[in-house]
Amino acid sequence: MPCRSSSSAAADPPPREYFYVVGHQGHLFLEDTEPKNIATSLKDGKFLDFFWRQLRENTSRPDLAERYPWVSPCGRELNWVRAEEAPIVFHSLCEGGDAPFLTYAGSLRVPFHPEQLVSSRGRFFHPSFFRPRSARRAAQASPADSSAEAPIREEPTLPSTVKTPADYLKVGLLSTHVAVALADRIQPKESVPSAASHLEHGGRPYHLVFEHRGVLYPIVDL
Repeated sequence: MPCRSSSSAAADPPPREYFYVVGHQGHLFLEDTEPKNIATSLKDGKFLDFFWRQLRENTSRPDLAERYPWVSPCGRELNWVRAEEAPIVFHSLCEGGDAPFLTYAGSLRVPFHPEQLVSSRGRFFHPSFFRPRSARRAAQASPADSSAEAPIREEPTLPSTVKTPADYLKVGLLSTHVAVALADRIQPKESVPSAASHLEHGGRPYHLVFEHRGVLYPIVDL
C-alpha cells in the first residue's frame, strides 16, 4: 500500500513504486491481485480520494507510459496506473435534492449535468471537472485570482478531443450500474423508434449527444 513511511537511513533512496489497475466499474486494484473483483478491490475511502486527487498524466517515465499512462505520486512513492476502460469511472449517481451529483473514487463528487452526457460506443460519458492537486494549488495561488481562498469553480464542458492520457482525466465513464439506471429514462426518436433521442431527468427532456463534435470517445486505446 502507498504512503507508508520509509525506515531506510540511506540518503536519497530511490522512490518506491507500485502498480495499479482501475477496473471497468471504477474499482482500484494492485496490479498483481487475482482475481480482480469487488471483494479484492481497495476500499478505504480516504485513500481512494487521495489517490485520485493526485492522479495525473505520466510524463516522467516514458518507458512505462505505454502501459501505465497515469501516475499518482505520494511523497517518495510513485503509484503507476493503467485502466481497463477509463481512469475515472462514476460509480454512483445521487439525484436527491436540488443538486444531483456523480461520485467516483471513494466520495469525490461531480455535479451531474444531463445536458453534458455523451453516448459513444454504447457507453455514456460525462465531464469530470478533474484537475490534479498541483494544478489546483497553482490556480489558487495565481495573482489573477482575486481570492486565493475561494474554491475553484469549474464550468461543465467536454473536451473537443480525447486522445492523450491528460484528455482522459477530463471525461468520466459512467459505470454499468449508473448507465442502466439512466437507460430506463431514455426516450426514442419518434421518427426512428430504435434510436435514442433524449433523457428524461427532473421532469425535463435533455437531448443526448452521440459523439461530441464529431469526435468518437474511445475506451482507453492510447
